[in-house]
Amino acid sequence: MEKFGYPGFEGTTLRVRFEKKYRAWTVGLLTEAYGRLDVAEDAFPKLVEEIIRSGGIHRTERNRKFRFHTLVRTRAIGAIHRLFRTERTAAQERYEANQRVLGQPTRESEGLARRERLENEVLHIAYALLSDGYKALPYFSRFDADDLLVWRVYVEADCSGKVTAALTRRSESKVSRIKARVGEIIVRIAEERLATE
Repeated sequence: MEKFGYPGFEGTTLRVRFEKKYRAWTVGLLTEAYGRLDVAEDAFPKLVEEIIRSGGIHRTERNRKFRFHTLVRTRAIGAIHRLFRTERTAAQERYEANQRVLGQPTRESEGLARRERLENEVLHIAYALLSDGYKALPYFSRFDADDLLVWRVYVEADCSGKVTAALTRRSESKVSRIKARVGEIIVRIAEERLATE
């Protein structure tokens, strides 16, 4: 298998043999290290493509004493890091696009003033939910306790889905859905409180 990817050794049969031998091991290793099964599974095909594109995993003076498994692991780590960079770039682009939309001026000053009041109320509720006495709040029962715990970890982890996923042993997509659910409830509560003013 060490010749896989070399010119003449990149055919379908060898690819299937390589995947059969290394896929489960590589995905397990990456999942254990990064806590993201979904990304680990995406990283393996990228690893195979990179091995073929680079003409195999070549031995150099520096790595000639390493076992082939070690070289595969090193390349797999590189593949998953590139996927994480792609995810971060896509998330950053979405964030910047949302900020541009939110930052556009509105024609109605009344609408702008209402939005500012709503944003202030949302912040007030969010800060209250981050306090030590958050369970005593009158609207605490409107949240799922587990969702609220994950949301609190998310905010305390500097709004990092990856860190929160690792700390709470959930996938990053699950953390994202929980964050959205809690955010929607916070906005609803804020709108109800403004409506009673």
